[in-house]
Amino acid sequence: MSQRLEDIRKLAEVFSKTNLAEMEMEAQGFSLKLKRGAPDAGTTGQPGVMTSALPAAAGSPEAVVASVAPVASAASAASTRRDASVKIVRSGMNGNFFRASAPGEAPFVQTGDRIDVGQKLCVIEAMKMLNEVDSDWSGTVKEILGEDGSVVIVGTPLFVIEVNSDV
Repeated sequence: MSQRLEDIRKLAEVFSKTNLAEMEMEAQGFSLKLKRGAPDAGTTGQPGVMTSALPAAAGSPEAVVASVAPVASAASAASTRRDASVKIVRSGMNGNFFRASAPGEAPFVQTGDRIDVGQKLCVIEAMKMLNEVDSDWSGTVKEILGEDGSVVIVGTPLFVIEVNSDV
């Protein structure tokens, strides 16, 4: 699979995990628009279908269509749960999610690690700047939802934290 198609797949996956109705981006002569709900009168397709206009290349289709289905994740399950001891750390910005400060370095946290308030969990690279994401809670990392190197948008669930009961 080409890198561009892999990037589209990742963006569609991120989009499906959000509550956004629409997401649009343009970069390096490429544009992508993801939209939930009924299609516009001037478009064809089905609700929940992503259409991407790629620059036409010899022997390639002019548009790539992929289904965007809601993804059941631990984040959505935890967020609907009434258990106040489970918290979701979400991205506060758009960018690329990284579990370590540099390639080949140890991740900041692993599943099962005990963490403290203010402990660095990951970095998000945005506009060539690394932005640290720190924990707001003390507890245990139950699940790491972010995929290293993946594109995240505001609100993307990154970690599931079980907070300490004594906090």
